[in-house]
Amino acid sequence: MMRASPSLLMGRGVSALIARASLGGALGIMCGACSSAPSPSPSMERIGHSSAASSGLTRSLWILNQGGTPALEEFFKCVLGAGSNWNTLANTYADGESLTFGAQVMRNDDPCGLDYQCAVDKGNFDIQTSDVLLVVIPDSGYGGQNGRQTITNPHSALGMSINVSYVRTSPDPMYQTIYGGHEVFEAQTDGVSGDCCDGETSSGGPFNWCAQCGPFNGGYGACGQYAPGGSVGGLGIDTIQCSNGTFKYQHVSPANHEFDGTCPAITPGSPGPATWDCASSDYQGMQYWTCANGDLNECDANGQPKKTSCNGHGCESLPSGMNDVCKATPDGGTQDGGATEAGSKEAGAASDGSGGPEAGDSSLLDGSGGPPPISASAPGGNGGCSAARSVRGGSDGFVAIFGVLLVLSRRRRRGGL
Repeated sequence: MMRASPSLLMGRGVSALIARASLGGALGIMCGACSSAPSPSPSMERIGHSSAASSGLTRSLWILNQGGTPALEEFFKCVLGAGSNWNTLANTYADGESLTFGAQVMRNDDPCGLDYQCAVDKGNFDIQTSDVLLVVIPDSGYGGQNGRQTITNPHSALGMSINVSYVRTSPDPMYQTIYGGHEVFEAQTDGVSGDCCDGETSSGGPFNWCAQCGPFNGGYGACGQYAPGGSVGGLGIDTIQCSNGTFKYQHVSPANHEFDGTCPAITPGSPGPATWDCASSDYQGMQYWTCANGDLNECDANGQPKKTSCNGHGCESLPSGMNDVCKATPDGGTQDGGATEAGSKEAGAASDGSGGPEAGDSSLLDGSGGPPPISASAPGGNGGCSAARSVRGGSDGFVAIFGVLLVLSRRRRRGGL
């Protein structure tokens, strides 16, 4: 594979880059047009085998969100909350660790790009060894990568090794929960735990870069069945209904069935105490879906707050006595909080529609949204998606599938340079 110059991202914390294109850089391979795939720095930590015994660690997730959807916080509070099977699945891996939600800091000025030390500093995160850091980068590509990096805690000034990951904003913000979730789960496990459900294969099919995932086998392979053109398709993308919103995510695998096509659904957990003030959605004694911080909020008959996520599209405030609505989705429709009438807000409720970039015009292979991000394993080392966690590389490209030009977005893999 051709390599783009690491100097394209030096100064942003990236010491190595395996890519077909880089952020703002020239194409590294002739593919018509390519999306970007910056890579995190390498590390020497060995990860890659699994067993029933986990690390026993409980660590925190920290997010520096540079222009992405605020809904990432609610998504992770749900899947990391009590009652979810997310951490249970992670702890089937020898290096698996449980995660709790630390904090999300929103920045719209892109202060750090892909510099993880900068992200920790700008977030003022009291991060600890083996915590997971997720950085959202403003980029029109899909997917992300993850790895391991040594940083300095801005509070204690101590150096420590942490799990790092990034996800692109993408034209449709729902891919931030889909692939942000994918990268975080892999960061807390063995680095390849989401690849089978992503439809990756060892040979054949559109995404043949995972050495342990088995052949496409005409769309009936254990992992290839989830790829475009596979017997199942859909890339393992699903919807999770949480008490604090509805989100898109991607299935992942348990350690003892990592490459046999086992892709259980994630069950929602408790996101913690709700913070919505019911008075803000009250109008003449009635509750109405109310636009605030890019999502819709109201309270039920028992006074319990409810939220409907607008998946980063933002929301629109309508006249009093009507339910507010989410902004147009990629298929041209709108969504409200499930009510049948159009929506309202109390005067003074937020109506700026903040919550990430608007969705672009696109169509997912399963008909549910924008073009899907694709992940690949780094070349070299022991090859394929079974490579150790020591180095992450990436590549992006465009491949024509079914006559449609799809973005192949290379996400983080553990492999040698």
